[in-house]
Amino acid sequence: MTHGSATMTVTQFTSSPTTPGSLVSGSQVVSVGATLQVGNGQVPGNYIGSFEVTINYE
Repeated sequence: MTHGSATMTVTQFTSSPTTPGSLVSGSQVVSVGATLQVGNGQVPGNYIGSFEVTINYE
């Protein structure tokens, strides 16, 4: 995550569901979480970043 030259690290990504599965019809909610490492004296502000989620349809 960045805010100008200030950064924060995102670690320990988790997801739910945690195992691969099959969706026969309808929809599936996929939740993603992580831990944000905030340092001492972290510069306040709006930090931005991105991560990739891949879903394979078979």
